[in-house]
Amino acid sequence: MQHSYNVERFKETFESEFTYLNGFMRNVFRRGNEPALICPLTNRTWTYKTLNDEANRLASSLMARGVTSDDVVMHALLNSAEFVFTYIATHKIGCVNAPLNYRLSGGEIALLIDQSKPKALIYDAEFEKIISEALRSVHHRPEIIIMADLNNEMDAPEGVVTYRDFVKDGSPENPVRRTNRASTTRPRVSSPRARPICPRPFRSMTSTRFSRPTTSSCTSRSHRKT
Repeated sequence: MQHSYNVERFKETFESEFTYLNGFMRNVFRRGNEPALICPLTNRTWTYKTLNDEANRLASSLMARGVTSDDVVMHALLNSAEFVFTYIATHKIGCVNAPLNYRLSGGEIALLIDQSKPKALIYDAEFEKIISEALRSVHHRPEIIIMADLNNEMDAPEGVVTYRDFVKDGSPENPVRRTNRASTTRPRVSSPRARPICPRPFRSMTSTRFSRPTTSSCTSRSHRKT
């Protein structure tokens, strides 16, 4: 059957450019000064531009510590701003994003860490006890362990760095360059000046809490656990 037009150009564009990161960057370029993320517990709001800056700081800090597209970044985070920063930052690096089920036991989390062998582990301070238990029994201890808390005021235990200290020297400018990798099994990197192709506004595909296309909200920590 003959096509009335050449579909190869569409397939090439869709399979290489229709990515989560390009969908987000489209809103950064088009709606940079509009609200993108709201945390009602701390009364903090991020526009698409400032949200992108925060994700860039985390991405550049991880890359400065040796995280590459071949590595795994594992995280046990609640529906918080740090979760959003981590999710976007791993897309920017092109590494494997591996969320942990924090309702598992310490032993079960240890098995998952040993199986995935993450280069970095980011966890919420509320899970300090269970994560510490897991880390005591792992064979593979992540090189980078980061603890995030709601107000960035807590001190991290020995061998762990707080999120605020980890990203304080990170660059808000996008440090990532587009790779030439043809495979689409991992998210491709988007240059900050690239013109992303995505017909719809950014909407998180990992949480039903992000109910509007242009504005997201962190949920109350008092209602996160069931």
